[in-house]
Amino acid sequence: MNVALLKKIRARILRHPSKFRMDVYTCGTAHCIGGWACVLAGKTLDPLTNETTNGGQPWNVAGAILRLKPAQRNRLFHQWEWPEQFQEKYHAAKRRDRRARIAAARIDHFIATNGAE
Repeated sequence: MNVALLKKIRARILRHPSKFRMDVYTCGTAHCIGGWACVLAGKTLDPLTNETTNGGQPWNVAGAILRLKPAQRNRLFHQWEWPEQFQEKYHAAKRRDRRARIAAARIDHFIATNGAE
């Protein structure tokens, strides 16, 4: 697992909460966790096809960049697969800064459990 990049993603989400969205991979201006992995690793995303310009679905590219197994990728990139305490707080939050803090806590928990939760 690429912990250094996960920590950079966490910092970016907290620094720019208005550019964090888990409901889209990337819309060109906002990104989910996997979208930030691609952007921070220098992978360009085509806003029309939502694929990386070198081909491939962005969640697969982001998973490879972060060195995640498919199950880990799903647990991190899909909030409906987050542990319940993070899901509930994320969906209850109405403000982007609050959602960003919850996502940051989710990333911390993911790292602490070595991707098991």
